[in-house]
Amino acid sequence: MNEKNRTVNSREGNRNAGNLGPIPTAYGENADPVSNRACSSKAPRQLALEPSYPAAQQLEISGTDEISLGYDHASSTYEEYWLKYGAGPTVEMFKRIGEKRGGRAIDCGSGTGFSTACLSRKVGPSGSILAVDLSEKMTEIAKRRLAELKITNVEFRIADVLEELKNLPRASFDIAIIAWVIGHVSCEEIFPLISRILKPGGEVGFVCHRHRSPLVPFEAFEEIALAQPQALNKLVVMTLPDGKDEAERHLKEAGFNPKHLQEGSFTVRYSSGEEVYESIMKAGLATSFYYSVRLDARKRMAELFIQAIDRRFSDLSELEIVHNYLFGVAVKEKA
Repeated sequence: MNEKNRTVNSREGNRNAGNLGPIPTAYGENADPVSNRACSSKAPRQLALEPSYPAAQQLEISGTDEISLGYDHASSTYEEYWLKYGAGPTVEMFKRIGEKRGGRAIDCGSGTGFSTACLSRKVGPSGSILAVDLSEKMTEIAKRRLAELKITNVEFRIADVLEELKNLPRASFDIAIIAWVIGHVSCEEIFPLISRILKPGGEVGFVCHRHRSPLVPFEAFEEIALAQPQALNKLVVMTLPDGKDEAERHLKEAGFNPKHLQEGSFTVRYSSGEEVYESIMKAGLATSFYYSVRLDARKRMAELFIQAIDRRFSDLSELEIVHNYLFGVAVKEKA
């Protein structure tokens, strides 16, 4: 990836992230402002690819199979193409979480272990962490990261996080983290399950994209999928909160008292639609979408996606893809 693809906050990113093993080289909530050109049209409030055409109405919704395949595929490039941006909001979220030395913590969607390493600082060596992720290859990287950092109090489980949460004992954890997982699961699904396993006074921290972000890739995929429904094996549904108000409502409904909620954005610049496609594939951002397309149609759909991106920026010298995100921390109400 050339320097054109990096945000402006690489130096700030390294300072804030600290010694957590291999970490990103750029990120930041104070990166370039949201591009009015990239977000000039307000998207309707709907789930990703919620089609009305009869050809797709009988399709299943993509799920754990597509997610695990996608993140296995992106595991070796995830840190370079996503974590360098996603680490910043994650670190900012961790700053709002109190220490629970000797406590029990869970990392819901532990990925390559960056958030797990952050979490280890909150519970200390006398505490313990359960790290759950669907991707076997991402988990292998996480194990290597923590071994290099000499963090030994982590148990890894390769599993569907929602199913794992359902089976854990009630009121058995002090901290729960959900970093860049909401979307694949909804706030309505995961917050009540987290509330169930947290002790009174325990904290949950989360960071995720906001609804239909990044907007341009969402729109491009919807455009080609609506034009080529026969290319789909499954439908893609991403359930993301629209902003702080929606997240606060879901937290309160699940029995949490919101402690801090914050919205932010960063912009990533590219020189072509092909670079955008390469980036979101290697970052894992397009996992459900790619593996929901029929095998024999993937090459053609990729070409159409690139063309759709290029059309949106045909009169510009640089492509700006804006990521709007939200992070927060909430406390489990005492009984």
